[in-house]
Order: sequence, then C-alpha cells, then structure tokens
Amino acid sequence: MFTSITASGYSAVYFITNRAVQFANYVLGWNAAIGGTGFILDTKYLMERGWNPRSYTEDFELQVELSMNGLRSGWNQFAVVHDEKPNSFLASHHQRTRWAQGHWYVAFSTTFKQIKSLFKSKHFNELMSKIETLFYSYSMVRPVAYLIILALGIIDIRLLKYLPNLFSVITFWLTMEAFNFLIIPTVYFIEEGKDYFQLKNTWWKKILFFIRLVYCFIYNSLTYMIAQIVGFFTWFKPQNKWNKTVHSVQYKDLEGEQYANTK
Repeated sequence: MFTSITASGYSAVYFITNRAVQFANYVLGWNAAIGGTGFILDTKYLMERGWNPRSYTEDFELQVELSMNGLRSGWNQFAVVHDEKPNSFLASHHQRTRWAQGHWYVAFSTTFKQIKSLFKSKHFNELMSKIETLFYSYSMVRPVAYLIILALGIIDIRLLKYLPNLFSVITFWLTMEAFNFLIIPTVYFIEEGKDYFQLKNTWWKKILFFIRLVYCFIYNSLTYMIAQIVGFFTWFKPQNKWNKTVHSVQYKDLEGEQYANTK
C-alpha cells in the first residue's frame, strides 16, 4: 500500500469496508460481499450447481446467487490475503471499469429475480440480507444520477428552477459528506491500519500517513465514479474479453508490508 497513491487508495477503502460493511453484515447475520481477491467455496455447492459465471464480476454474481437461494456467505475478519493492486491510474481505471461493467450486468440481469426471492424468505434475517444485497446491486447509481442531473441542467437550465429544493439540503449534504470522508475514515484507519501506523516511528510520520490515507481514500472514491459511469454505459457489451491488470510493484517495496502482516 506504500507504493503509490492509487495502491494506497485501495487499502484505504478496504480498511473501511472490511470493518464497517463486511464484518458488520456478518455480525448482523447478513451475507457479506464475496471478494475476488480470495474466497472459499464449499465443493458441495459446486457439485450441485456448477460454475458458470457470465460476467467480469464472478464474485458478485456468486454473492447474488447465494442470496437469492437463501444461502450464506460468511466473513473472516482475521484472515490475511496478499494481493497486489495496480500503481497507475490507467491500469486501475481499466480494472475498475471491468468491475463496474460486471456489477451493472449482474444488477440489471437479476433485479426481478432478487425481488421475487424476497417473498420466498424463510425468516426475517434472510429477508433483510436479500434486501441489503438488492440495494448493494445499485450501489454505483449515485455518480450516474449526478451525471443525469448535470446533463439535464445543461440541456435546459430551467431544470434548476423546477427543482428549487435540490440545493436546499446543501448543509445536510455537506455534513454527511464530511462524515463519510473524514469522520468514518478516522475511526477505521486507526483501527484497521494500526499495524501500518506502528511502522512509523515518529508522531509526525504517523500524522502524514493518516493524511495520505484520507487523501487516497477521497482520490480513490472520486476516480472510481468515472469507472462506474463508463461501466453503466457499457455493461451490455460481451464480458468475455479479460485483459490482465498491469502490475509494477517491486519486492523491496513490500518489506514494510510483510512486517505489518506478520505481526
């Protein structure tokens, strides 16, 4: 995570989502998101249903399939999975565009099936888990909605007059964004990244590292919006041409990482 702003952005996001989303879902008894970085699948499931992914995001596709069938996907908060993330913006953009294309494909192709499966839930927890998965299917909709509002505003400026309340909640919106990009990261960076903070032997280095994480988190979130929009408009293309993500990390760059992960 020390090798580039892009790689640090991935780590910053996972520091938050692993604890605030994944582990929280697991504690609530809901399905955790399956990550392509590393997961274990029961061979019984493979023998019964096989393995035939149709999208770039076979992990999310499997997650939705499990949810619709009332099956669980768990979460191990203490597992360590070593994964190399791209260092360049372009390589990262290509990777995340694939993720977005696959995510939108699965969302659009399973929405009605997911809604139908809600009525087959055996208990309340299963119902809530399915609802959470359905909402997660459209977790990339925000940048698309922003783009549509902006485009309509450019086409007809009167739209801003038709929506006078659009900007009346600006204070609330800014407060929530500060909570999202500053307060939440502070809590989870300190908790989940404590081993990395311990590698910094002075307070000012720890502070600079924290600032780096916040900056990289915001950078990652904003640049991911571009990929989400591209994925939205290209999700219907055949998803059978996978291009290997370009990596450039060197072994010497990982010495600190290895120390942190072996503690």
